[in-house]
Amino acid sequence: MVKSAERVLDILELLRQSGPSKFKDIVSALGLPKSSASMLLGGLVRKGYLVLDPATHLYRPTYRVALLGEGIERQTILGEGALLETLGRLHRECGETLVVGLRNGAYVQYIHVLSKSTNLMRRLPVGKLRPLAYNPLGKALLARLNEPEMRLIVRHNNATRHESLDRQSEADLCAQIAAIREAGHVVDRGSTWPSAIIVAMAIIPAPGLPPLAVALGGLNDQFAPRLGEITASLARALAPWCGRADAARRDYTGSAVTSPPENSPIAAK
Repeated sequence: MVKSAERVLDILELLRQSGPSKFKDIVSALGLPKSSASMLLGGLVRKGYLVLDPATHLYRPTYRVALLGEGIERQTILGEGALLETLGRLHRECGETLVVGLRNGAYVQYIHVLSKSTNLMRRLPVGKLRPLAYNPLGKALLARLNEPEMRLIVRHNNATRHESLDRQSEADLCAQIAAIREAGHVVDRGSTWPSAIIVAMAIIPAPGLPPLAVALGGLNDQFAPRLGEITASLARALAPWCGRADAARRDYTGSAVTSPPENSPIAAK
């Protein structure tokens, strides 16, 4: 049952990213057995979440999929729609790719992406996980944690990192985090994408909800001359939510830690 649920979500996510797809392409992309894929796709069509075009043999999502998230993204994750509207306006005004990330254990997970069509970051996949210590959105979220938990995450990220990533020094990262707290934002110059600059900030979307990181990024030659302007725009737009994040961070980092947190990255992944 759990595996079937995961496969349904994988199908919906694939169609969201790739657009309408044929049966063979869905099976190939997800590595599904043909019998299981046929049963799952048939069920989604019968429930009204997908339609199958008889002429092109393409499966495509219906509005019923969108309605599943109505009230969740706007009211729970992105705060009654006000933040969602602000992010859209910020993306349009700055003309750069905007990414929202949520902490998932020792990782940051992309939950919302507004792409610039000519930007190398245009294909960032929603749902993708990246190590917190190796990502500017992740570092913005790490800046909200106390040092023991932050160091635990760095060790976990180092132990599980891809061979293409250099090992992170705990001392260097602590120095980076201190600078991020002082500045109120992260500036990443080419360490995540070699030809890109990324500016990220942490926010609290609504009281009682987990923090989010919001980033704007673009190609170095276009972004660098506007770095100050874009950073100011990001801070100005997110000011109503940055204040919450600063207060929450002060409360959190000011508390003593005598044992590993319950939602430690090792347990979460």
